[in-house]
Amino acid sequence: MAAILARGPLRAFGSRDYSLYWTASVLSIMSHLMFFLFRGWLALELTDSAFMVTAVATAGEIPSFIFSMPGGVLADRISRKAMLVAAESFTVVVLLVFALMIAADQMNIWYLLGLTTLLGIVFALAIPARAAIVPNLVPREDIINGVALSSIMFSGGMLIGPAIAGGLLDVFGAPVAFSVAAAISVVSVLVLIPVHTGQTIRTVERSIRSAWVDTVEGIAYMFRHQVIFGLMAIAFVAIVLGSPYQAVLPVFARDILDSGALGLGILGAAGGAGSIIASLSVAAFHGPALMRNFIITSPIAFAFFVIAFAMSTSFSFSAAMAFGAGFSFQLVLVASTARVQILIADELRGRIAAARSMSWGAAPLGFLLLGAMAEQLGTPIATAIMGAATLAFSLLVILTFTALRRSHQIHTLDTSPTPHPFGDGPGRGAC
Repeated sequence: MAAILARGPLRAFGSRDYSLYWTASVLSIMSHLMFFLFRGWLALELTDSAFMVTAVATAGEIPSFIFSMPGGVLADRISRKAMLVAAESFTVVVLLVFALMIAADQMNIWYLLGLTTLLGIVFALAIPARAAIVPNLVPREDIINGVALSSIMFSGGMLIGPAIAGGLLDVFGAPVAFSVAAAISVVSVLVLIPVHTGQTIRTVERSIRSAWVDTVEGIAYMFRHQVIFGLMAIAFVAIVLGSPYQAVLPVFARDILDSGALGLGILGAAGGAGSIIASLSVAAFHGPALMRNFIITSPIAFAFFVIAFAMSTSFSFSAAMAFGAGFSFQLVLVASTARVQILIADELRGRIAAARSMSWGAAPLGFLLLGAMAEQLGTPIATAIMGAATLAFSLLVILTFTALRRSHQIHTLDTSPTPHPFGDGPGRGAC
């Protein structure tokens, strides 16, 4: 076991603090993804509208576009661990409010939208800290391994969370389901508290102006280096155009596949299983050529899996396509994230992670577009169109950013804040 932790694909777990962080994060993400499923099912039950299902998803994701960068600035200024503990504690409170309101038969679509937005804000503020803390817990040579294994916490949450959530909804009802999600978040906080990080807190001017300067510096850095911007763009396309299919899983489960809440949980778990295998693949095999190939081929495969899922009327085939979509989508995210983490300096990690999180904030554009098309064309056709758009724009990004098709650069890029989009700076064309 010691040899596996020292040299194998699980070597980041050799760090006690990383192991505790990873366990706490799995529980946190599992609770969040249970809520993701709950809110969609609840919206469908309250309104019987595919558009309102996507509108609720929008309410949960759009805060990422507004609050991720402030969260990233905070993550580069204060304790990242403290941010995670505070966010998770607040999540417990909101989930319990959900459980009480539903039990008292006071829930309606407006309360659902409001509370979902509130949780979205908390998640948006914390997610840059969750991403940026990984290099503070492992040696530099294990950063890619740590990032890949950290992505498994999302995958594990996707596998376990929806399966539990579907069963809880089906057997015990929403109040118990929300209460269980809150209890899982409580355990996450307790596991996270003993973690010690190697984060160096910067001494900076604590003012709105200095926060704005930090924000501009992070954005300028991303635009200056073509490889960073290209990696952000390829993930952006997959998140905004491809991932909205997940928001309409309740519609497919109930109305297309006639599988109910339990079937919804199985579809979500299938995607989670695919995500775990993708994350393990990157953890075990992350040579320069493989990383490049993952980044180029996975968004194309993801698009085809989404299209196939959309057109399926067989539950078993749909579950298989959900597995494939989860696998390829995770490859896009993990490979691009790991590559970015290697290239950037620690003092910029929170802000670059925040810029990445802003893609999730833009995802509501895809949710709303999918929901509007679903009302007019039907959910399967609308989802297939989104898959086709994912394919077209992924190819456009791959052809535009030549840096994505070259060898994997392993040294840290310079941290000069000079804005120079696509200029001849040190990062242009480097991979």
